[in-house]
Amino acid sequence: MVKLKSTLLALSMTFVISNISFSQSSVEHMEELNTAFAELKDDTWKYLRTITKGKSARKSEKKRSQLLDQYKTQISVVKSIKPFEGDASLKEATLKYLNLSYTVIKEDYDKIVDMEAVAEESYDAMEAYILANKRANEKLSAASDELKVAESTFAENNNITLTEGEKDRKAQKIEEAAKMLNYYNKVYLIFFKVYKQEAYVLAAQQTQDIAAFEQNVNALSMEANDALAKLDTMSAYEGDKDLIIAVKKAIEFYKNEAENEFPKVSDFYIKKDNFEKANEIMESKKKKDRTQEDVDKFNKAVSEYNEAVNSFNETNETLNKNRSDMLDEWNKSVESFYKTHS
Repeated sequence: MVKLKSTLLALSMTFVISNISFSQSSVEHMEELNTAFAELKDDTWKYLRTITKGKSARKSEKKRSQLLDQYKTQISVVKSIKPFEGDASLKEATLKYLNLSYTVIKEDYDKIVDMEAVAEESYDAMEAYILANKRANEKLSAASDELKVAESTFAENNNITLTEGEKDRKAQKIEEAAKMLNYYNKVYLIFFKVYKQEAYVLAAQQTQDIAAFEQNVNALSMEANDALAKLDTMSAYEGDKDLIIAVKKAIEFYKNEAENEFPKVSDFYIKKDNFEKANEIMESKKKKDRTQEDVDKFNKAVSEYNEAVNSFNETNETLNKNRSDMLDEWNKSVESFYKTHS
């Protein structure tokens, strides 16, 4: 009995040859083609695993360049392998797999690296970046599936019966990682949309554009409530509710910020504007021309402004601390989710 192991990137399987009436050279041909790039598949998986676990694709460019060189080398190796008794089908299928994989790693990830640089700028950019990653992985998976079919066909044509055994440990990890990543990306996009909306609020606050600030605060409240509604429809991942709980906690922070805390900031700018107008009126009049009403309005504006300043400073200090704590907890939850499910 001869065992063959096909280490496909997307769904690697362990096959067992159960028919003893076969030509040994046909087995050797399959093994020769598999051996030619088994290590390359491992290295490709390591690269993809690295960039999907939070490390920048741009920072992994050296690894990608090395990987592309490996593909070129192994393509040459496979080209040099002779067909089996004039049958080049498996060799051609293997070359097609390698060339398709090379194209994805080269062309698709060229674009992904560029998209990564601007992904944080908007929700649409982030969504496009994640979608590009997903499509690249789907292409690699499809190429791998196509090669697996070619291997099965070759085995059948050469009287080799392949019995599909249990997926090897690495194959199962690859499948689970892909499933986990798709789930995480759905959750992350819900989070990122609200996170980005808060950034617009803070930018308007920084420039003291009150109209834009209040408009974006209202949008933040709507986005937070919409996010919570979407999360309520999502099930736990393999019974693990921790990521959903964590993202809901983060969204609740943004919701509270929009509906309870940012109005205090708006109030500060209103009181500040009232004070500046009252002060302008006072300074435009000579002391002898100021009425008691002018003085009372000014004093009231000063008092309200001072109270608003204290509230504003306290609110900002509290929000900054709570925001930092919330983001730390969210990032820890994401890391824990990755460790548990990949």
